[in-house]
Amino acid sequence: MSYFADTKCPKCGKITQHHLGGYGFYGGNETTTCSFCGYTYESVSHCLGMIPDRDDPPVLTLQQRLSRFSTEELEKELQRRRS
Repeated sequence: MSYFADTKCPKCGKITQHHLGGYGFYGGNETTTCSFCGYTYESVSHCLGMIPDRDDPPVLTLQQRLSRFSTEELEKELQRRRS
């Protein structure tokens, strides 16, 4: 899963948003160069927060998936598949 992360420049205070792949900051974003003042700083220690790029639905067990349907609906589906 990928993430969005915000880092804050310790020199000027500018906040930069990064889009991180599955490796997070360790996929080549160990340092950030501020686009405002040019200062280079460590990304991890100046990270304000990370949020997922997308909200993946949880993986449901078979029982959880089947509990969404009534017994009557399941019987109708079984009959439909048999014919």
